[in-house]
Amino acid sequence: MVSAKKLVKSIALVVASLALAAGIDSTASAAPLDVLKHYQHGKVLAYSLHLRIQHDKVSFIDKTIKEANTKEGRALLSAVALWVGVNPAGVNAGAAALAATLPNQGVQDSHSFFGSPAGFSICMARPAGSIETHGDTTWNATIARGPVDGVGMYTVVPFKVRTDTRVEGSFILLFVRKDVPNWMSKYHCDPTGSHPWLARNNETRLRVAQ
Repeated sequence: MVSAKKLVKSIALVVASLALAAGIDSTASAAPLDVLKHYQHGKVLAYSLHLRIQHDKVSFIDKTIKEANTKEGRALLSAVALWVGVNPAGVNAGAAALAATLPNQGVQDSHSFFGSPAGFSICMARPAGSIETHGDTTWNATIARGPVDGVGMYTVVPFKVRTDTRVEGSFILLFVRKDVPNWMSKYHCDPTGSHPWLARNNETRLRVAQ
């Protein structure tokens, strides 16, 4: 599992690079993270998640609320704000229910889906650190919109004895309100059908077109 120190470092690097490109001071303090009050009217929802599949065991952790008042949480909101071009005060850290259909345990090929909260649509997904695909494994993510809206994931984890075959990684999901005019272009969202990542055997390609 990615440590808190590594997660902060990886997000901080994203923030710094994006801030440099946008001409923004990345050292400026993020707004206080009072998730239930300060961000309840936000138009952007961010979730910090972790998924691990090894052999026939599936582990899924929603770290959003737990990390909301930590250094990791502040870095998350700063990174998200830069990605979509808004003030951190406009980003709500997981204050709406996230509908997650997790991979089935006991099967090698599996699909999972992280559905958009009511009134929102998926904007983008980004790794928060490395996407690990050890052994002969696969982990792909796809942006879906329409009647079925969210991020679909496809994983292949063979059941090999005495072999470290697993997929594991932390990632950020970003949703935006659908009633915002021209929200896809306004928030620089990923195209429908594109792949936030395609990973196999510890080789990962990011932001792959449909």
